[in-house]
Amino acid sequence: MKYIVGAVITAAVLAVAFIGYPMLIAKAQQAYTTVTASSVTANPTGKVYFFSVTTDGNIPHVPDDYINSKLVFGYAWLDTDTNPISAVVVTIHPGIKDSTQNPNLWHPHTAQLDATSNCSGVGLGLQVVGLASPTAGVSINGNNLTLRIKADSATVTPGTFDAATAFTIELGNNNALCVAPP
Repeated sequence: MKYIVGAVITAAVLAVAFIGYPMLIAKAQQAYTTVTASSVTANPTGKVYFFSVTTDGNIPHVPDDYINSKLVFGYAWLDTDTNPISAVVVTIHPGIKDSTQNPNLWHPHTAQLDATSNCSGVGLGLQVVGLASPTAGVSINGNNLTLRIKADSATVTPGTFDAATAFTIELGNNNALCVAPP
């Protein structure tokens, strides 16, 4: 009887260790996909902008299992009053080399997003129709990420900033890059 109880306890511990614990870790790692606060500010001279997000969980410095499961993961600061929508984004996508600055880790882009038929029914229905890769600084401290970029390289300003969000990219028709929720 003592051996049966010991075997049951061992089996339960192993089940939690090998099945339940990684699932708990995966859920905890995804907490960084929820933006709880954001801002766009300028330095005193107005020549540098700071784009910041705070999330529900610590933001990984390197790709984790969740990020590796996505084509692209990132954060976007949006000016929704433009057509197409203007965005400043910071992304991480180890499988795609689209930047010379830190291509496997966090790096910035400016983008234009437009509703197109290529993304109809995919994600949010918005296609990335313009993309640039300005040089900028990215810092991560726990659940805070800040992007420091020259004002003349930014497509969103402190005065035009409307919202910030986490996002992923999915492929649409004709291999269009379509914006999707995380």
